[in-house]
Amino acid sequence: MSLAQDGGESARVAQAAPDTQHRSLASRAVDFVPGILVVAFVVVAVVGFVLLAALTVLAGWLLKTYVLPDHGIGHADEHVNVWLAARRTATWNDVSF
Repeated sequence: MSLAQDGGESARVAQAAPDTQHRSLASRAVDFVPGILVVAFVVVAVVGFVLLAALTVLAGWLLKTYVLPDHGIGHADEHVNVWLAARRTATWNDVSF
């Protein structure tokens, strides 16, 4: 233990002996299996990519199956096309080109 002076007051600061200081988990892992951090990074990156891809595909399937069919948002979207087609004229056909 060492003593520190702070405005005339003493404070005790506990310090571990040099031979008993704990090393970080990362430094112990590197000593245990060289390259484990690289392997762990690659595994986490691949698993994260696979999960993100699966969630994206699931979200697309849910949209296609439940949200966009004729009874969902797709009906309102198709209604715009029907409304525009009903009001189409030869002049507007020529203008739209």
